[in-house]
Amino acid sequence: MSIDKIVVIVFSVLGILSTFWFFLMKKESDVFKSDNVDHHEHH
Repeated sequence: MSIDKIVVIVFSVLGILSTFWFFLMKKESDVFKSDNVDHHEHH
């Protein structure tokens, strides 16, 4: 494996992971908000 190939693979994987992470955070942001409201009510 050449360094160039490793760099390309790392960046492509990071790009895919960041995309999945972005969509997951968008979907779970509502869940986290509702969880925070529940926690505040309990306290």
